[in-house]
Amino acid sequence: MESFRNFEHKFEYSIIGHSGDSPNLEFVKPGRYPKTEKDVFKVISQMSAHSQYCLSGDNTLSATSMAMREIIKEDADDYIVVVLSDANIGQVTSSMIFIGSLADQASKLKSALGSHAHVCMDTKDLPQIIKSIFLSSMV
Repeated sequence: MESFRNFEHKFEYSIIGHSGDSPNLEFVKPGRYPKTEKDVFKVISQMSAHSQYCLSGDNTLSATSMAMREIIKEDADDYIVVVLSDANIGQVTSSMIFIGSLADQASKLKSALGSHAHVCMDTKDLPQIIKSIFLSSMV
């Protein structure tokens, strides 16, 4: 909320939480931003209270997927989804496979993500890529 202060005219944002209870907990709606420090405190208090009393579990991936689907419903110049999570990602081996690419977008993402990202420009290579993911998880 602090990051957007004085930029509300330029950016539209929402703050959506996720927990073991739900992948979609709306704390700040687009266009209905906290105006005072008291309003900001109310939002933070709601977030804190929810985190204390929610069920254990994690909806990070479903929340991220939902955010990506929802954000593109409105026409905009840019779309940005920022995910903050306390998920214990080390318990899960996750990989991304980028099928196709515009220019070198997939290669850049693969470079940033390291061994957990793969680029598949020809779908006949997909089984081998998936096999390599499984084999590397066994090491």
